[in-house]
Amino acid sequence: MAWITADDLRSAAGAKQAFDQDRFEEAAEIACDKVEELCGPITWATITAEHVEVAGSDRVCLAARATRAGVTVVADYLTGSAYTLTDWDWDGQVLFRKDRAPITADLAVTYETGYFDDTVEDAKAPAWARGMAKMIGHQYIRVAKRYRMDADDDTSQTHFVTPSSALDLGHKYLIVQGRVG
Repeated sequence: MAWITADDLRSAAGAKQAFDQDRFEEAAEIACDKVEELCGPITWATITAEHVEVAGSDRVCLAARATRAGVTVVADYLTGSAYTLTDWDWDGQVLFRKDRAPITADLAVTYETGYFDDTVEDAKAPAWARGMAKMIGHQYIRVAKRYRMDADDDTSQTHFVTPSSALDLGHKYLIVQGRVG
């Protein structure tokens, strides 16, 4: 679900004509999806029993950042037996045992993530997420309008959907793709 609208994107892009409304709606949805690919869920969500593969390290990487109430269940993936939650801690995406002992079995982890409650009327995604989505959406519109790519506009990086400025804006929220440890 897009948490910026075509009108938000149109305003950010300085576009006044409504004949290409479908393109702006598509761009808003694509931009929100891209931000979530880069930063994890933006709207509040609960990730249930995420399979976390373990390689004997003392820390593992979750697919998204644990926010709000954080990690609520850590269990053995194969048996489903829950571990004592107070033995575990997390920092964003990184889950670890408080005693720093190696984690020797794959885990099933349940945690809360996201940055705003979209069920509340007039709730907005955080400014950094909206800003990233607007930059990415604007870039998508520019690339979609430009059917041939050449080197005449190297400062805007029109050959990428995600401009560097969007990555810079959300740099504190980018998630690690893959494993830690």
